[in-house]
Amino acid sequence: MSKKISRSNIIISSALIVSIILASIGMIYKADTLISIWVPVGISLAFACATLLPGLRIWGRVCSDSGKWVAGVLHTFVAGSIIFFLLLFVNYKGADFAKGEKMEATVENKYTKEHTSGGGRRHRNRSSYTTWHIRLRLPDGRAVTYEISRESYYRLRYGSKISVNVARGTFAWEVMKLDN
Repeated sequence: MSKKISRSNIIISSALIVSIILASIGMIYKADTLISIWVPVGISLAFACATLLPGLRIWGRVCSDSGKWVAGVLHTFVAGSIIFFLLLFVNYKGADFAKGEKMEATVENKYTKEHTSGGGRRHRNRSSYTTWHIRLRLPDGRAVTYEISRESYYRLRYGSKISVNVARGTFAWEVMKLDN
């Protein structure tokens, strides 16, 4: 019995780790996609709910001691994360930037974020790092926040123009790429 529990714990932990990694990579692709976050999240949740009954049979064997609720939540999270990643990845890779539209975006705002990590209980080994961000206003009125390098941050000024390339992806969601 203990072998089955430990094997199921390994499977559940591995599935959760892979799902978190895929969802994080999906968020990286989402940063370049010009749609609301709720569009891919809604599609992913709809797919996860549509496959819930077959998923319960599969995850029910793994989560036999935990019950159907745990299996259902686990399936929804794992399937939703996989579909979220696949939607944004396939859309981004299907964008043809050679045929995309070149636009001149205006730097509306620029700011830095200070991030702190580590430390533990006594806050000894705390390290911090800085990320540089700009807020761009596209010619059609949309505002986009973008993370950039330190060199680019100090080179840009408020109100300056920056060239961006906007192309439609596989699912006709617009994808933006900064021209360097």
